[in-house]
Amino acid sequence: MDVLAPVLKFTPLKLLMLALLVGGLILAAIGLRSNLTATKELPKELAGILLPAPRDLQPFALTDHLGAPVDPARLRGGWHFFFFGYTHCPDVCPLSLGVLAEVFSQLRKDPKGVKDVHAWFVGVDTPRDTPQHMKEYLPFFDAEFLGVTGEPAAIQAFAKQLGAFYSIDPDPKNPEQPLITHSSAFFLIDPQGRFAGILQPNIHTPEVMVERFLRIRRHYGETS
Repeated sequence: MDVLAPVLKFTPLKLLMLALLVGGLILAAIGLRSNLTATKELPKELAGILLPAPRDLQPFALTDHLGAPVDPARLRGGWHFFFFGYTHCPDVCPLSLGVLAEVFSQLRKDPKGVKDVHAWFVGVDTPRDTPQHMKEYLPFFDAEFLGVTGEPAAIQAFAKQLGAFYSIDPDPKNPEQPLITHSSAFFLIDPQGRFAGILQPNIHTPEVMVERFLRIRRHYGETS
């Protein structure tokens, strides 16, 4: 009884006050943890470009035009611009890849360069977007651009993770050349291998893209 005596001296009011105090400390600890793990608020110039929070990618297995595997592990440790198109595209792809080539040309003038920044062209027209064809096609824009190929279902699943729209429909007038519609967006993957944001060549000039991308890197805590 001597051991319990101090506890028994607490009145119901004191016990209630003690419970409120302990509860407040727990809530304060939870709030502190939430503040420490919260996503950094986006600067206004990055709103509409970066996602509110980067999105983890589900496993995928594709191949680059040189025969090397492309999977989530390969994307970690650098920044990546992904563009979905097809090598026989008469307009959107050449224009968009030309813009991306100009972005990379300007980034190479930055002290940090593009040693950890990569551009990927995902060929959605798999019968014609062969590794050999992409090997011949991409150097017209930039010798370091990499083509990506794979099973149609695997490409479609990867595109769906990024919200990259494209459709392939038969052309009754030309069965050998399907009608392909696709977006012109560049999908940005961060150094943790997460889907981070979107840049739009039909909205942003190359100069603006470079400025925004460098701003994104500073937002991530990187310095040039």
